[in-house]
Amino acid sequence: MSAMVPVNCYGFRMWRCVEARVVAPVILCFFLAACHKPATPQAQIRTTITQAEEAVAQKDIAALKAMVSDKFNDPEGHDKKAVESIVRYYFMRNESIHLFTRVRKIDVADDTHLQTSVYAAMTSEPIKSAQELEGLRADLYHFEFFFAKESGHWRVIKAEWRPAELIDFL
Repeated sequence: MSAMVPVNCYGFRMWRCVEARVVAPVILCFFLAACHKPATPQAQIRTTITQAEEAVAQKDIAALKAMVSDKFNDPEGHDKKAVESIVRYYFMRNESIHLFTRVRKIDVADDTHLQTSVYAAMTSEPIKSAQELEGLRADLYHFEFFFAKESGHWRVIKAEWRPAELIDFL
């Protein structure tokens, strides 16, 4: 605990303490957060994709499951339960999974629906840049995700995927 020392400043008795250096930035951040504009749907989706990458790296099925709508369906007839089974199987088969993603576009249809095109490289090693992919064995995919805003959260309602090429990441 730091000592509080009275200081006379322009006739006012004030307290100076070391904690003020910590408290001031916290208060500033609070006011800035209270005044900032809400994130755009594009920024929210980019955050969601980053959270999905982290959930995959941690093999957090619950977090990934929460990102998928109960109304999910895809062209192969998979529903949310089937997607969860596929993810569990993939997690069991792979000791570690790391994603490297490139978001190519985010098309906002309206306030509650959008589509995004994402390229994802899946490897057993962390990837920091697309150039590293050339020397690694990676599964490369192109995803089209369709999101809907449900209860204030963007959730995947449909997904389509196909193999991608290394050139897609560069």
